Amino acid sequence: GYRQETRLFQDIALWDTGEDVSLTGDQGPEMVGLVTATANLLEVLGNSPAIGRGFSASEDVPGGPAVVLVGHDLWRRRFAGDPGLVGRTIQVNGAAQTVVGILPRGFRLPLEFQSRTTAQLIGPMRLDPADVSGNHNYYGIARLQSGISAGQVTAELRALTTRWTAEGQYPPAMQFSAFAVPVAEEVGGGV
Repeated sequence: GYRQETRLFQDIALWDTGEDVSLTGDQGPEMVGLVTATANLLEVLGNSPAIGRGFSASEDVPGGPAVVLVGHDLWRRRFAGDPGLVGRTIQVNGAAQTVVGILPRGFRLPLEFQSRTTAQLIGPMRLDPADVSGNHNYYGIARLQSGISAGQVTAELRALTTRWTAEGQYPPAMQFSAFAVPVAEEVGGGV
């Protein structure tokens, strides 16, 4: 809804909080963190894979191909930094996933700076655009249009959520609202 209802953003990406999955193969089983994200996440964050590519919009659809990005640390440690890993399959929770890219060294999702661990695998979120159930389990990040401040975004988001509540999309008792926080403030705070 935010993407369609406002023109303040160049783009918006989503990711989930992640889960631990079992990576199996020649070196035995290992639990690693996996998050799913929309195909444009790296682009919105101003990043690109160190090797290979991110997943495409056509892979980020329900029933899309089993593709995954591998974290730099995992790639160096488990796969000996072999660039030939891109294009090969790895076993994630017993299912074959094709590695399409290696994340850049030191890559972390914005809220991972609060954590001692980082996601070592990123897969496509595969949201169904027809599903408008209003899931609030995802994190979102947006790249703003030039000259737009977080305060302007917050004002517009609050107006949108007030309208959606008045239209019955959210119960008034929920007091649903939204606001914007710059990434530098969210990650660094008062440091």
